[in-house]
Amino acid sequence: MPSSSLPITTAQLCALFTESIVYGIYLVTCGYCAQQLFMVNGRCKRLGEYHWPMVIVAILLLIFSTLDVAMGFYHNLWAFVLYTGTGGALEAFHNISFWVNVIKTTNVLVTANIGDGVLIYRCWIVHNKSWLVVVFSTILWLTSVACTIRIVYVESTIHARDLLRDEKSITAPMITFWTLTIVINFVTTALLVTKIWRVDRRTRRCLHNSELASHTQHSSPLRYAIRIVMESGILYTTFAFISFVAYVTGGNWVFPVTGMEVPVVGIAFNLIIIRAAARHAEENTSSQLQPSNSIFFRHQTNCVSLSSRISASEQCSCGFQCADSSQFSSGSVPLRPQKPSEVFMT
Repeated sequence: MPSSSLPITTAQLCALFTESIVYGIYLVTCGYCAQQLFMVNGRCKRLGEYHWPMVIVAILLLIFSTLDVAMGFYHNLWAFVLYTGTGGALEAFHNISFWVNVIKTTNVLVTANIGDGVLIYRCWIVHNKSWLVVVFSTILWLTSVACTIRIVYVESTIHARDLLRDEKSITAPMITFWTLTIVINFVTTALLVTKIWRVDRRTRRCLHNSELASHTQHSSPLRYAIRIVMESGILYTTFAFISFVAYVTGGNWVFPVTGMEVPVVGIAFNLIIIRAAARHAEENTSSQLQPSNSIFFRHQTNCVSLSSRISASEQCSCGFQCADSSQFSSGSVPLRPQKPSEVFMT
């Protein structure tokens, strides 16, 4: 679509409107996410109880998303009200090296890098901190960071009129960046889902009680974890793909699309924690209502007896040790039961 089909003034107003809506949704998820990150059993967590990597990422995403909305509002205010030069708002928006434009571009790219980094981190944890598994994704991520530096440098120094049509020095690395983001999300999500699926399959083989095996066939927490990962990955990857298409086609639709990208990354991050915490609470409630039984697990030459309750959380927890990745050694069934939802909180 040619950029002339959507004037840049209209595109910027649409960007502010769409981003504000998505940002409002993001703030709602932040409230629920904060409850899970900062509170436990109705009280505030102690310092030692915080999952600091997730807390830091959540705060950073909130800062970048809020800053992006604020910069979008100021940019429109400056162009339509405060700008007194020739050409009016149209000329004001065309200066892509204006400091507000540079900050907004930096917000989008850095936020996307943070989202990709968290995904790679979770994959690394699930795969027993194996660098070999995530080496390809890590290389792609480092390349996207290099693209970010290049884009920000070029945009802040060229002082050109048109971001999309006249400056291929920006659009080329932009297209590369979004291509890398799509590939990172696809590959890393596939690695996560594959690992969890394999553990779920091994867990079912360990269950000797046919009644329990039949029950977990429909209520496996591991399958629920797979859905959480896939849904979040699809949400983020879809918007990354739309951004990629917008840059390839060279239309001003890139502004409203990338405007939504920043809060969408935060929403995808928060939803994983919220849904995992909801499942965690459901598992605890279910385990309190069910009678206790002993479940025996056998793997290779090891036999482990665990006192457990007949619930979804305990029936399948034997095979999912993401929060304590040292228990996720190659091919072995972890000896300490732990709920699968906890991987998304660490």
